[in-house]
Amino acid sequence: MNHGVPPDIAAALRRALQDAQPERVIHVQSERDRCALGAVLETLEPQPEVLSPHRILAARPASPPTGTVCVTCGRMGLADQRRAEHVLARLRDLYCQRVLLVTPLDAREPHGWPEAQLRALGFLRLLRTGQAGTDWGLFGFDLYDYKTTPDWLNPRYWANPHLWNRYRW
Repeated sequence: MNHGVPPDIAAALRRALQDAQPERVIHVQSERDRCALGAVLETLEPQPEVLSPHRILAARPASPPTGTVCVTCGRMGLADQRRAEHVLARLRDLYCQRVLLVTPLDAREPHGWPEAQLRALGFLRLLRTGQAGTDWGLFGFDLYDYKTTPDWLNPRYWANPHLWNRYRW
């Protein structure tokens, strides 16, 4: 299956890859599902390493994910959404410091993802656009800033030294 990526999503993906300045790029796609990310990825230095989702599920990475960015499109040709979730989780946890996902935001499409499910996996929406009745999105997961630090999580609220002699815990 070959599906076209909207031009503004492709431009945002190109900018995100240029900003990341990765040492290594992994492009995850199946042999059956050819997403139209080739035009964006062919101009990259270094050239992306292409891996199948089945290989991601079967093996551990050979090297640590330092400086690695993974790029994928939709469900990567997997019909089973649970397997596609496992691939995204392994990319996020074992293979890459940063994952970029281009996808239609319609779960009824054979390669689409619902936005709520991507947020549950820790992905942040970087861009959303509509094309020919289908909403597309660019989502990213960055190991170092995927979770915003809440205000209560700072030393000011931890020890409560003014209560040390008043109460027994």
